[in-house]
Amino acid sequence: MALIDIFNYAKCNFNSRSAVEGEQILKGQQIILCGKIEMESVIQIKDLVVQTSHISEMPHEVNGELTNPRCRIVNFTCSCKAGASRCCKHVVAIHLFLNRNLISDVEILSSTDIKCLWTKLKEPTLAQYKPKPIDTFDCHKQTHATASINLGTDIC
Repeated sequence: MALIDIFNYAKCNFNSRSAVEGEQILKGQQIILCGKIEMESVIQIKDLVVQTSHISEMPHEVNGELTNPRCRIVNFTCSCKAGASRCCKHVVAIHLFLNRNLISDVEILSSTDIKCLWTKLKEPTLAQYKPKPIDTFDCHKQTHATASINLGTDIC
């Protein structure tokens, strides 16, 4: 799937909000499942994408179809509020994922796998979003170290 096809389908360009935020979803590893159901003339794509505003709730479901074997975009929708427009950030993120991965490498699913897999993937997925103490972040350690050095120089 070519980038030009993605941008044409989603009615966006490289600098559009849906493209920028779709890229952030992809980089943030918020796509927790991307699978396919292959049929004779179409490949159904089924995905789960973490809801950034409600992390512990059921993720957004992105469903779509590609032509088989050429992998041209037929239609994609998302369960988010903007998903009916076919060009929300979640749909764009899935298209970018498919652009960067071979369709043959995408996991094969059954039609009932989505709900079952969320139950299985929920805990490991949510673990990356658990709060951590601020002193575990490098930026805090650097700021704290700089403050100590400055205090030391002021005293002398």
